[in-house]
Amino acid sequence: MKIFCFCFCLIFFCNDFAYSFTECESEAISKTSKALLVCRDKAKEGDEVAQYYYGAMLYYGDKVEKDILAGLGLIRKSANNGFSTAQAFLGRNYLKGADRNVDLSIYWLEKSALQHNDVGIKYLGEIFYFGLERDKDLVRAKNYFIESANLGNISAQEYLGAMYYKGVGGNADYEKAYYWYSVSALQGSPKSMAGLGIMYYFGQGVDENKSFSYAYLKAAKEMGFKNDGVVELMGLIYKLLNHRERSLSEYMSRKLSKKSMKIYENL
Repeated sequence: MKIFCFCFCLIFFCNDFAYSFTECESEAISKTSKALLVCRDKAKEGDEVAQYYYGAMLYYGDKVEKDILAGLGLIRKSANNGFSTAQAFLGRNYLKGADRNVDLSIYWLEKSALQHNDVGIKYLGEIFYFGLERDKDLVRAKNYFIESANLGNISAQEYLGAMYYKGVGGNADYEKAYYWYSVSALQGSPKSMAGLGIMYYFGQGVDENKSFSYAYLKAAKEMGFKNDGVVELMGLIYKLLNHRERSLSEYMSRKLSKKSMKIYENL
């Protein structure tokens, strides 16, 4: 019960790093109508943050006619001027884009990692987790995921939950798996909700609780997680629950998915 309360109460994280948004960044993140004009003007003045956001608008055709080359050019300027988000973008682009170049990807990701960019660090973890033109190194990958997860990256938290659960890159540790699944689930991760549902079903790292299991699995499904095994397990659990337990599970599931969707949409 204590662990369950922790899972429901650990919703918001305190940010130890003070950060002041620029006008362009604030408008872009809020997706206001002013974002294009503000970021375009600031980009022309050489502002590295605005160069990234205006470049991203051009790259994706957001509020402006799509121009991938011009967008990449501005993002590259921003990266060269030291903006870690732009550096992480280039690193990802070289890793997953049409012009794949893992050497350049690592170059930019490492630059972003030096500035504690959670996205860049997470992609470095993926390179060594999957062995992308580098020797697979699960221990190194886990260390990158830990660093990124501690900075709040949901995807890295998902990786850690799964790695600790399965014993990948080290021994299985259900308590740590539960912790990271809980942290990312409360930030809106359907995958981690499914993980928690399975752990509650089998009583792994937490007291067995079929009602909690069903609630997490259903919340994961309602948030878009697709897995035939999860659907089958939900059906099995539902048959095991009495009327009161079913009502409790349905209520918890609605609360979980509603709260998580609200958090997820605001990320």
